Amino acid sequence: LESDDTSTRILLSDRKYKLEIQLRKATRNCSPESRTNDTSILAAPVEGAMKRSIRETLDCNLRVLLKRRHGSDDDIIVDAPSAVTAAEVAGDVSELAP
Repeated sequence: LESDDTSTRILLSDRKYKLEIQLRKATRNCSPESRTNDTSILAAPVEGAMKRSIRETLDCNLRVLLKRRHGSDDDIIVDAPSAVTAAEVAGDVSELAP
């Protein structure tokens, strides 16, 4: 798991397969001044009260890769990109890392 202000990458694997999910905040058609305004703040509950805020963006690029492990090279089974994706990353992402 890797995450920063503009991207998140999740990699799950076992002996035979790898699943990689890449999420990047899009910057197309945005001036540097407007990039700070392309997210929404959503209210979220904490013990029943709506005290937490979660950032959501409606302008992301998503790519999902499923690969079959094959020595030092992997065979791509699925490569599914999407230029129209909404995303939110909530909580402390470092808690998810092994």
